[in-house]
Amino acid sequence: MSSLAGKRVAVVGGSSGIGSAVAQAALEHGAEVFVCSRDPSRGGAALDGATAIAIDVTDDASVSGAFDRLGSLDHLVCTAASGFPSGLFRAPAEDVRALMESKFWGQYRCARAAAPLIGEGGSITFTSGIRSRRPTRGTEAFTVVNMAVEGMARALAVELAPTRVNVVAPGTVETPVFDFMSADVREKRLQAAAGQTTVGRVGQPAEIAEVFLMCMTNGFLSGTVIDADGGAMHA
Repeated sequence: MSSLAGKRVAVVGGSSGIGSAVAQAALEHGAEVFVCSRDPSRGGAALDGATAIAIDVTDDASVSGAFDRLGSLDHLVCTAASGFPSGLFRAPAEDVRALMESKFWGQYRCARAAAPLIGEGGSITFTSGIRSRRPTRGTEAFTVVNMAVEGMARALAVELAPTRVNVVAPGTVETPVFDFMSADVREKRLQAAAGQTTVGRVGQPAEIAEVFLMCMTNGFLSGTVIDADGGAMHA
């Protein structure tokens, strides 16, 4: 495994949750970190030692402008996504479309803009989720979108070789993505998710960040989807 010391790492969606944890971990391992988010003044985007860059992953011009500012890169991590459709057909079509726009097309845009900037030994790591292969009621839209992300990674691992392309597929992680829920509903949701794991709890962002670090530093890893789910795929 290679070191991140002195490497240039862009984390898209790095202002909160898993993305913020990845940015913090990369900083601790000596990387030069660029936190790309819609609001550069928010949370993890203001990490001490990181450079904040404004980006809207749903806008072509914003993405291309952000990566023009970045210049050369060693590693790209994409964690940005927005929307929480309550199903595939039960949810309004525009909500499903918005999730696809941010989580699939957003990561597509970032990877397309970053690919020419990534140097030898570099990598791209996307974010999907275990619902790609294990849908539950209310997460069906994520099954479709996450599977598209995983397919894109496998295709780009071939197309962009020798640049490595991988995916981290988290299970339920305690992040601000649930903050739109009332406190009691959020707690019930997290408790239910914990009961669907073999470790008896949901994940923490720092734990998932360690998997992203491995994807960046392991030079023999490409075209792979790594589940980080507390055993939920097997419970």
